[in-house]
Amino acid sequence: MNLADRLSTLQARADRQHAVLDCQKKTETALVLPFFDALGYDPFDVRAVELEASTDDKENGRADYVLRRDGTPLVLVECTEATRPLDVPENHVLFRRAAPTGGPLVLFTNGLRFQFYAGGGTEAEGLEGPVLDFDLLDYTSEDVAALRQLARPVLDMDTVRAALQRPICRRQVREYLTRQRNAPDDATKSPAAQEEAPGSSSKGEAGEGTTTGVFGKDIVKHALEDLQERLYGP
Repeated sequence: MNLADRLSTLQARADRQHAVLDCQKKTETALVLPFFDALGYDPFDVRAVELEASTDDKENGRADYVLRRDGTPLVLVECTEATRPLDVPENHVLFRRAAPTGGPLVLFTNGLRFQFYAGGGTEAEGLEGPVLDFDLLDYTSEDVAALRQLARPVLDMDTVRAALQRPICRRQVREYLTRQRNAPDDATKSPAAQEEAPGSSSKGEAGEGTTTGVFGKDIVKHALEDLQERLYGP
């Protein structure tokens, strides 16, 4: 089966079982380890999926799992049970390992949500939001494409950090458009309030229109298509 098929099977399992996955070990067995396997990290190969592994830093403790390729740590994993909402502490010790540029990804999961964080800032600056927030019970083809970048055979940190920013932007646009559909902004709002809209325009010194948002036309196009599919079907 390909990744999309594996995720569909796992989604069906989560629908049936998540109410009784009330401890971490049950959640890991039913959802987390099969999720690793879908991405090419064999849970029965300790060289690929290392249980309760050291982060190579005594101060920063241990990860529930470390996903590796050729001995190199690619993803540090922290798990909790499926019946608990996923709550990622901003000062979690695993972020210290991910903070330097080029460090491994950090994954927080309750088996239903899989939030991947990437390093890149300094420890003082902290990390930005997740580069991928994958919801097993509610995902799109774009989310699957982004997740495919994390598969063990192909994962490249620089490529991942660049590629995974696009679904974030599209999701932000979808969320903004949904808010506007449900409660449109008043056109008489102050210019300062209007500038908060993604992709809003402002005038440069020469009077030419410039884009103040971070959303390119293709991202907006895909976001609109995703939103239309969610609201009205394919």
